[in-house]
Amino acid sequence: MYRSFQYYNEETALNRYLFKTLLTAITVIFFFCGCKKYTIDVPFIKEVKEKEEKKKEPKSFVSYQATEDINPSIYNRPSPVVVKVFYLTSRTAFDNNDFFVMYNNPKAALGGDLVADEEYIFSPGMTKSMEIKPAENVKFMATIVAYRDLDNSRWKAITKIDPKEDNNILISIKRLSVYMEDNDNVSKK
Repeated sequence: MYRSFQYYNEETALNRYLFKTLLTAITVIFFFCGCKKYTIDVPFIKEVKEKEEKKKEPKSFVSYQATEDINPSIYNRPSPVVVKVFYLTSRTAFDNNDFFVMYNNPKAALGGDLVADEEYIFSPGMTKSMEIKPAENVKFMATIVAYRDLDNSRWKAITKIDPKEDNNILISIKRLSVYMEDNDNVSKK
C-alpha cells in the first residue's frame, strides 16, 4: 500500500509540473502576442489575413451584349457601332448634354464629373465581359452609342455604381437602343 501511495504522489507531482510548465508557456505566448512591438509571425494566420483582405476588395464586372441587328444601314444590314463609356461623379452634365458634344469632346462636355472614359467598337452579335476597377469617387457609369440613325434611337444610358461594393453591370446594345442594368449573372472571366 505504501508503494502505490508513493507512486500516486510521483505521478501527481509530474502532472503538476507539466501543468505549470504548459500554463507558463501559454501565458508567455499570450503576452508576446498582445504586445505590438513583439508580434509573432505565424504563416498560417498571415495567409488567412491576406485572404480576408482580398475578399474585402470589391469586385466589379461589366458585360456588353450586342444583338445581331445593331445599327442598321440604309439597306437594313447590321453594322458595327462605337460605344463610349464614362465613369462619373454626378449625372447632371451627362443628362443635359447632346450626343455630339459628349462624343467629340467628353472632357469639355462632362467637366469635373468625368473621372475616366473608354471607347469600344462592337460588331453585330459581339459580347464582351471584363472586370473593372472604378475610382473611389465614381458614382455613375454611363454609355453613349454612335448609332447611324441618332434621331430615332435611344443612344445613351446611365446606371448608379458603388466602387466600395460588388457591381455587375449589363450593357445591352440593341438594334437602335442601349440599356444598362444591374445583373447578377454577368460572367466573371
